[in-house]
Amino acid sequence: MTHTLVLDQSYGLDDLFALALNRYPLARKKKKTIRVSDTTTLVWHPSKNEASIEVPMHRESGPAEIPDGYGFDSAFPNGVPAGEEREILEFALNAVRRLGGKLVTDTGHELSPHQFMQPGLKVVAGYELAPKDLLEIVHTIVKEAEIVGEPQGFPYELSAPIFAHADLVVEASTLEEDIPAIEHVEWVKEGAALYTVVYRPDDLSTLVSEKPEPSQVREWREAYLGCSAVARAIWDETGGFILDHENYLVEPNELF
Repeated sequence: MTHTLVLDQSYGLDDLFALALNRYPLARKKKKTIRVSDTTTLVWHPSKNEASIEVPMHRESGPAEIPDGYGFDSAFPNGVPAGEEREILEFALNAVRRLGGKLVTDTGHELSPHQFMQPGLKVVAGYELAPKDLLEIVHTIVKEAEIVGEPQGFPYELSAPIFAHADLVVEASTLEEDIPAIEHVEWVKEGAALYTVVYRPDDLSTLVSEKPEPSQVREWREAYLGCSAVARAIWDETGGFILDHENYLVEPNELF
C-alpha cells in the first residue's frame, strides 16, 4: 500500500531521515530510500519534495478505539490503519507536524496536523529536583504555579492556571517508558527523571480536534509558548534531553 508524504520546501530527505531515527533507531538510508523495517520504506522523490510510503495494508473495521486529532476515521471510512501501517502513518503525520507539509493517504485524503496540536514537552534528566526547587524554577515563568498536595518526593505535580478553562501542569516522575530516540544513552538506561509539561484544558476533547477553530489554534500556540518556556527553564537547570509529546527530540534553541 502506498501513501505520500509531502514536505515543506524548506526540508528534504536528510531532515526526514533525522526525524525517522527518533522513532526507528535502526533505520537506514541508501541513496533516496529510507528503510525503517523489512517491510516498510520511504522512497524520496526530490523533484516533488515528497516520499512514497510503501507499507503492507493493515486495516481494522469501525472507528478507532482512541480518538485522535489526525483524522484517521474520516480519511479511512472503510477501516482505520492498524499495526505497522498505523505506526508509519503516525510517523509521517509527526513529520508534517514538525517540518510542515501534508500526508496524502491511499484513499485520497490530505491530512495536515497543526504544529501546536496537543501542546506539551518533556525533559528527561539525570537527577531529581525536590518539589520546592522545581517550583522555584517554574515560578520564574508562571508566578501562580503551586505544588499539588503534600508530596514527600517523586512523583509529584505542579499546576498553574493559564486560561480560565485550562491549567499548565508539570509532572515530576521517574522515567519508565522506553523512548527510542534516547534509550541507547547509558545514564538513561540507569534511571532518569522525567518532567512532563502539559496544557490541560477542562474539556480534554479539544485536544483531539481534527479541524480546530482559529481561536483554538491561537490557544494551542499560547499554551505551547508556556510549555516551551517552562521546559527550557527546567532543562537549563538539569540538562538532559527535551522531547515533544510524541517523543521526538527537540533542540533547546528550537523552543520559544
